Amino acid sequence: MPKLTKRTVDAAKASDAEFIVWDDEIPGFGLRVYPSGRKAFIFQYRTSGGRRGRVRKVTIGTYGALTPDHARQQAKELSANAARGDDPAAAKREQREAPRMSDLFVRYLSEHATVYKKASSVTEDARLIKLHLLPAFSTRRVRDVSRDEIIKLHRSLHATPYVANRCVALLSKAFNLAELWGWRADGSNPCRHVRKYREVARERVLSPDEIERLGRALAQSEKDGANPHAILAIRIAALTGWRIGEVRNLTWEQVDFEQRVAHLVDTKTGDRTAPLSAAALEFLANSPRMGSHVIPGRSGDNPLDYKAILKVWRRACETAGLKNTRLHDLRHTAATMAASFGANALLVRDLLGHRTLAMSNRYVSRMIDPVRDLSDRVASSIDRTMRGAGTADVVPLDKAGRH
Repeated sequence: MPKLTKRTVDAAKASDAEFIVWDDEIPGFGLRVYPSGRKAFIFQYRTSGGRRGRVRKVTIGTYGALTPDHARQQAKELSANAARGDDPAAAKREQREAPRMSDLFVRYLSEHATVYKKASSVTEDARLIKLHLLPAFSTRRVRDVSRDEIIKLHRSLHATPYVANRCVALLSKAFNLAELWGWRADGSNPCRHVRKYREVARERVLSPDEIERLGRALAQSEKDGANPHAILAIRIAALTGWRIGEVRNLTWEQVDFEQRVAHLVDTKTGDRTAPLSAAALEFLANSPRMGSHVIPGRSGDNPLDYKAILKVWRRACETAGLKNTRLHDLRHTAATMAASFGANALLVRDLLGHRTLAMSNRYVSRMIDPVRDLSDRVASSIDRTMRGAGTADVVPLDKAGRH
């Protein structure tokens, strides 16, 4: 048996059958020569148990990618591991079969997000995974991802601090679950100590002039044949201050015309009863019913796609000359207008369903009358302005919320 050197490896010529040239220095180190001419370094050993142990072979690498000297060094390490009772082939198979980040994301969405999070949050998680996390980590093994890689991703998204922070938060939860599932060692979450970017709250409030221009733009959109359900969604969002997701998911069954309320379910702050202003009720009453949803999609049994609403919104903003304006700014506008009427913080938060006072929804039956009154006044003012009839008179509220 010769020593495996470049000369001996080059001299090994392929034949009709596969054969192995063994090294004369390291027991178990050899060169496998295939009929195709391909050559690969291997290491053969017995598992613990002496001569009764099972014979295993592990491929070190192909000749060309590895030099004989490099293969010899790896064979020495494998020999030392086998002498300690380790099983290099099993370790290599385990490494090859170890869960990858793509597996973690699938399990995160199916076993965590869809079970414990709202549908809108699941959609956002899936979007972040598709756009940012899979391109960065899909082929990486879960147990091998390092903090440096997390920091690199976070820094690459510095232009959008909110997105960067949400990606790290999602990864942190996924790695916590990976530890729970045995895919990473306990306490090894690589997102620990990754410093988040500071997020500056952005609150754009429309002026009375801008509200009037938006109203004219929506009226023009109707004449131009824009999606009427998208237009209705924008108007209801403006008149109520609801989140656009709450508007989209509203069903006719949840609308109580007699009590002038809507029973919103599965919102960001849980289920709540919200007042409906006269202006909002008028738009709802005049809207044709095409299925279970107030803002129906093509089937009628599913809400209109958010992108369809956003398309109409952007066109209306362009027509109205509104720059840097989001749909969510309608909510800020309603809140600001309510405060300008002298409403206290509790009434404003009850009106809009803010998370910080979500517990007060337990007493909504007691609070619904003053909140409904406030809703009427806010919506009436916005509606009058949209119609170009000027703003309503502001009548201050006293501390008890009466006028």
